[in-house]
Amino acid sequence: MRIERIVVIAPLGYRLTKGGKVLYRQPAYLVCTDTKLPLKKLLQYYLWRWGIEVNFREEKTLIGTGQAQVRSEASTQRLPAVTVAAYAMLWISALVQQRNGGYASRLSQPKWRKDRQNGDQELMSTGELQRLLRQETWAGVIRSTNYFALASEDGSDAKCQKLEMDLASHLFNAA
Repeated sequence: MRIERIVVIAPLGYRLTKGGKVLYRQPAYLVCTDTKLPLKKLLQYYLWRWGIEVNFREEKTLIGTGQAQVRSEASTQRLPAVTVAAYAMLWISALVQQRNGGYASRLSQPKWRKDRQNGDQELMSTGELQRLLRQETWAGVIRSTNYFALASEDGSDAKCQKLEMDLASHLFNAA
């Protein structure tokens, strides 16, 4: 026989409209086998669990952990550790960058996210971090060529318009 502690978290009331009826979600039930664990720590661990679940989902869907396309058995065993390490390095660099004053080369947001234009203090999502990493990796290759130099020297026969946004920004906003 094992002694367990069950904690019931009462549901919060909410309204769909300002004067509408108060509705409630389902209560949450936490089962803990450590009866000596303080309630405050138990609730903190429960809240941290959501971040862990998001971490696992992003590692599987965005980074590709578990989707190895390798041939040897040793590579199949080692690849998940490498992808998790890459994910960890991406987030460590993002947290260090945020602590040091924000993102210097943050990509411009799509029009439907105009409300987040001034959110430099806000932490970027994993998808945004991946796009920024791609931009920094490929920006030198893309920007190294100037096609406007193909026109004649005097410029009388060619009137080219300058892009409002550079090519790298267009490409990586679409990605």
